[in-house]
Order: sequence, then structure tokens, then C-alpha cells
Amino acid sequence: MLELSKRPLWELDELWGTTFGDSVTCCAVGALETGHRGLVVGSEDATLSVFDGLGNETWSHEFEDSVCCCSIGTSTCDPRGVVIAGCADGTLIAFDTRGSKLWEHAYEGSVLCCYMGDVFGNRANELLVGLDDGALKLLDGTGKALWEVQFKQSVLSCFVGDCNHDGENEILVGSYDKCLRVLDLNGSLLWQTTFPRPVHHCFVEDLTGDGKNEVISGSLSVFHQTDLLWDLNIFGVVRCSFVEDLAGDGRKELLAGCYDRSLRIFDSSGNQLCKQHFNEAILCCVAGDLNGDTRNEVVIGTAGRELKVLKVLIF
Repeated sequence: MLELSKRPLWELDELWGTTFGDSVTCCAVGALETGHRGLVVGSEDATLSVFDGLGNETWSHEFEDSVCCCSIGTSTCDPRGVVIAGCADGTLIAFDTRGSKLWEHAYEGSVLCCYMGDVFGNRANELLVGLDDGALKLLDGTGKALWEVQFKQSVLSCFVGDCNHDGENEILVGSYDKCLRVLDLNGSLLWQTTFPRPVHHCFVEDLTGDGKNEVISGSLSVFHQTDLLWDLNIFGVVRCSFVEDLAGDGRKELLAGCYDRSLRIFDSSGNQLCKQHFNEAILCCVAGDLNGDTRNEVVIGTAGRELKVLKVLIF
């Protein structure tokens, strides 16, 4: 087990925030207009809201049921971005950056997770969707189904990246059955591992800065291909995580939002840099440069209806 830093080295200062009618369930940062980044937020009050970097709401959409997941996809073909939202009643909708509906699907199961990006390396958007009936679906940018894989229990998280360093992407799938699975682009299983709890989050990022991606999942377990590098399964359930350079020094850090109401930040070796408590459990977290100052801000959403955008202070 890794030894954590004895005192916080960083602090978080709130830049702006707002309150929703119910828990803030998902958030995503991305390019909403050419050259401008924005923040997409979903809530259990059935609202999807889009904000500019200063906290001004640019548009919103009211659904019939809770928004469970959201994503922003940008590509060479569509550099202005596409906003995706999935709901508890099975609704999946794609919007353009101004809030106009592009297409819509209705599934029988709740849409629990989604990921939009260049899955095949063809400079176009594809979309992964995970449902509570155990289905993982891959769609093209127009919403057309490409393939589907069926698991026994709910798909809670999905992500795309080059896991095995072969120059092609693989697909990560986290499930309620406590498994993290790595699939090829045809949906075939490459490897899997099991955790003590359901896998609510998974990422493929170069956290260690060696030029090769690591797999991050479970209670903050970091894998180099299939080999476990380190594991921070030392506190309560980690509900969400994100990897980004928060100090502006070219090195990435690992964010973790927990049910014990804490947001924690770790360096690439698993040393804790910051721990800050909030009023309620943290359900989603993300990081990105929202205000254009070349430094990434931290965004969290809580079970207490709060959305907060935070600046990292380093001492």
C-alpha cells in the first residue's frame, strides 16, 4: 500500500457555482464552439444545462426523467462539438452546440454512461452507450448502430484509448458485476479484472508521463497493460475520477470524488496532494480550461445539488 502525504500540499478555491433541483449526476468539459470551451451538466432533476467558462448558462433542455450521463464529442469533421445526454427512462439525445436536437433514440433500459470521440481513428465521432440492462452499444456520429455487446449486469462506465500500446484504440467497460473489461474495436474481450465494488469509472491516460497510457479504474487502481502498478483502495467508495494536468507543469494528476464527501488529488505515484471535503458525496468530477487562462479548473457535482468550479492553489 502506498504511503500518502501527511498534509495537503494543494488547496481548492471556488471560482463559481450553482445549485440544481436535485443531485448533479454528470459533467463534461469540451469545445462547444470553435476556440471556446464550455461545461455540460446533467442532474436528477431531469435538466441538462450548458455553461460558458464564466458560469453563464447558454442553453438547457428539460427531459422527462433524470439525466444519468453526458459527453461532448469533437472531431476534424465537426470541430464545434456535439453534446450527448442519456437519461434514466432510456432517452438518448444528440444536440448541436446551440441546443438544437440532431437525433434521438429511446431504449428500454436506462442510459447509464456514454463516451463520444474518435473511436476508430478516422477523425470522426463515434458514440459508446452503456445501459442498465447490460447492453453496450457503439453508434456512429449520426446515431446509427454499428454493433452491440450484451453483459449480464448494468454497464456503469465506458472509455476509449490505446490500452496495449499497439497504436489502435481499445474499449474499456466498467460493470455493476465489479468487472473491468477491455474489448477490441469489434467488441471482443481482450482481458478483464475484478474489483471489490462495482466499477463506476474507467480511464485510459498517460498518468505517469512515460509516453504510454495506463488504465485507471475501480478504487483508483492503475494498470500498465494488465500489470497493476498501484492501488489506492484505502478509503470509502470512489464514485468518479478524472486525469488532467492541474499544475500546468506538463505532469498529470488523478482526481477522485468519493462518497465520504471528499475530493482528493494524487500525483502519478499515488501520493495525495490535496483532500477537501464538501457538504455531500461527490457524484461527478472533470477538469479543463474553462476560462481560457491556460490552467485547468476542477469541476465537481454533488448529491447535495451543488455544481462547483474550483481553482487549484499550490503552496
